[in-house]
Amino acid sequence: MALRICTTDGPSHVEVHANVLYALITLGTRTNYQPCTILDYALKHLNYRIKLNTGSTQCQNMLSMAYCALAHAYMLSGNYTEAINNCHQSRRVATDDIEGSRWFEWADIYEAWNLIAMAKLEEAETVILQRFAKQSATQETGGSSSFMSVDYALLESLN
Repeated sequence: MALRICTTDGPSHVEVHANVLYALITLGTRTNYQPCTILDYALKHLNYRIKLNTGSTQCQNMLSMAYCALAHAYMLSGNYTEAINNCHQSRRVATDDIEGSRWFEWADIYEAWNLIAMAKLEEAETVILQRFAKQSATQETGGSSSFMSVDYALLESLN
């Protein structure tokens, strides 16, 4: 219903529409909803984030999040290469980590998961170890701990 309201009320609700789409993506991925529908929401969400991007730190980070959500949607659709491309794009547009957040770990996590799905275990390990190195540097300055250790344990079990 929220999506229908946003689309009928014109351009004044573009930000709300983008947020509703992101909520639907998140809900869809957590409930195993139809991957093609999630992908459609993610593509629309990205288009809104591109339109809304003013170049500010917040807009760049929201755009980065949109690329990451699209990567997740492509992964669920089985298009691992396109998912990885969107992980890279997410990192390219990100300005920097948000204090106390694990926001940008997701691009690394999704890239590793896609590489594992493609049986590229050494490449996945490299992505995970690079994230650990970044996270170690962040922890030294008071950042949060990584939750990629579970992914590394999974990777070790596959080797």
